[in-house]
Amino acid sequence: MSSSSQSIFQPDTDRCIFTICTKSYIGLANALGASLHARGVAADYVIVIVDHNITDVSSPFGRLVPATEICGYDTARWAERAFKYDLVELCTSIKARCFQALFEAGYDKVIYFDPDIIVFDDLHTVFTGLEDHDVVVTPHRLAYDSDMPARGGVFNIGFLAARRSLASDRVLAWWDARLENRSLSDPIRGFFTDQKWLDHLPVLLRDGRLMVSGHPGMNLAPWNFGERTLDRRGEGWVVSLRGHEAEPKPLSFVHFSAFNYRMLAQGLVDPSTAEAVAQVPKFAEISEVLASYLRQGRFLDYSSIPYEFSTFSDGRPILQGHRRIFQRLQERGESLPEPFSTQGLFYLILQRSGLLARKSAGGTEKIRGKELERKIDRAASLLDSVSRLALRMVGYPRFSQLSKLLVRYFHTNNHARLLQYRGEKIDVEYF
Repeated sequence: MSSSSQSIFQPDTDRCIFTICTKSYIGLANALGASLHARGVAADYVIVIVDHNITDVSSPFGRLVPATEICGYDTARWAERAFKYDLVELCTSIKARCFQALFEAGYDKVIYFDPDIIVFDDLHTVFTGLEDHDVVVTPHRLAYDSDMPARGGVFNIGFLAARRSLASDRVLAWWDARLENRSLSDPIRGFFTDQKWLDHLPVLLRDGRLMVSGHPGMNLAPWNFGERTLDRRGEGWVVSLRGHEAEPKPLSFVHFSAFNYRMLAQGLVDPSTAEAVAQVPKFAEISEVLASYLRQGRFLDYSSIPYEFSTFSDGRPILQGHRRIFQRLQERGESLPEPFSTQGLFYLILQRSGLLARKSAGGTEKIRGKELERKIDRAASLLDSVSRLALRMVGYPRFSQLSKLLVRYFHTNNHARLLQYRGEKIDVEYF
């Protein structure tokens, strides 16, 4: 990785900001880049693209780099990684490796931002924090009166800043080793992509090496709207914690997670903005800033590009269960080259076992809102009837034991037991 990173990058400064996304999100990454440029942030900007050939595109705000190049993966190894992980898992799985490559290229201070972040200042607070600390992070929430479980982890790693040091090198190596096979979005098993792993940061970085920022203007996002207020001050914005008398802090960056960027780019009000305004009344003006940057970044020109790794070579959709089955077989030492190919062994195993989806499978599209609630209600009603029948047949003690088993058995990680392959049974993975 060292030689490749040095050949890819020729730093213009000791600071770098990077993001990771698909080709379809180049417009979103451009919006982030436009905000960095507008605020005069003194740093190189790198956009790491995980899918498709990118020789036909460029960015006026930063440098586009293929993930395979910055990570040093050959085609076969990248295909395996892109198959076992879904889109979000894949992007997050290379985050530590990108930090390592950028440090090896000669940068001293590196910031990662998710592409759905917009910057509102020059990031002086972040870079100053790296003068005295090896890593800077922000918690999802600063208030501690919530009883909601932190399924996504204590810290939101849509933002992470690090300086080059022996301590950060050790953390990145530890993190990267876990992301090799465990960058999973699987809260029921205790995984949440790259993010949950960094709950360990206070243990890994002691003696003041970690800065957990209490700045309310950093990483303003849907999960903390309820605890913060937003107000105009002169030409800028300030953020306060509700119920706290501390002096408001300047708005530094906003995390527009799960907003409808297409609607915003078209000048429409998306549902997430309406929900945000209900909690933070002045947020409508902030959304307009994002909308302007999306248009500047030509979001609509890229947004319809399909994700390269969502289907087999014949167009059949790859479902989450397929990815988990693939990983279970890999963990057993199976060699499964060319997993996307209809001629590959893995495709043939799924075909023989009746586990392929139809090419027109409607379940591959996300169902949201009221429609999702209705489908869940109908399915739950059916399961209620089946459960009452089982309860009458076996009694509650056995039913309780059975339900504990079924939670695990029906998990996609155990779908590998359905394979008709070599006549071997794969053990139920308990968690």
